[in-house]
Amino acid sequence: VEVQDICENTNAEFVANIPRFIQRAADQVQRDLGLEIWRQYLVTTITTSGSLARDTDWLIVRSLFLPVQNKFLEKRHLDYVRMYGGIGRPKVWAEDEEGTMLIGPTPNSSYPVRVEFYERLAALSTGNETNWITRNAGDMLLLQTLINAQSYLVSPERVQEFAGMYGAVQQGAVVELRESERQRYQPVRSAARPVLQAGASA
Repeated sequence: VEVQDICENTNAEFVANIPRFIQRAADQVQRDLGLEIWRQYLVTTITTSGSLARDTDWLIVRSLFLPVQNKFLEKRHLDYVRMYGGIGRPKVWAEDEEGTMLIGPTPNSSYPVRVEFYERLAALSTGNETNWITRNAGDMLLLQTLINAQSYLVSPERVQEFAGMYGAVQQGAVVELRESERQRYQPVRSAARPVLQAGASA
């Protein structure tokens, strides 16, 4: 309702898309904060198919490590990996638009690989209205949701306005939360609600 009021839009299609705006915003806030508390590792297998499906819980894939070679695969541009010829031990990887990780050269056998990733927080929904983001970065969540909503409404001026506010809040939040991590505390912060006005500059 808050997003709807600020955007001053009651169109049924717009309202139906608000949950999608919020979830996309939650993912973006988590990416932008990039805290160590979300870093996870998982050992899986690269097969001769030359691709590795991305789990829906992997918000960001940070690295692929090949134990048999005791080295990381090099992340390269998608086009580079697609053009990488031959068959052999994996050397490079890239992620395509669908979230599949392509491996080059095409593996000549199955290889265990350790995936380093940031784990996506539980999705927000009517049955799950709070998570770490809502409790510690609710101001960023609201602003990013408004950016998504105004992009949908094709309102570049408002997108720019909210993006500027988001950038300022993000900078302070990252410093505060990462400092908490360095001091071995559970990263938490008090997220003050940004002052916003419906349909006009804040």
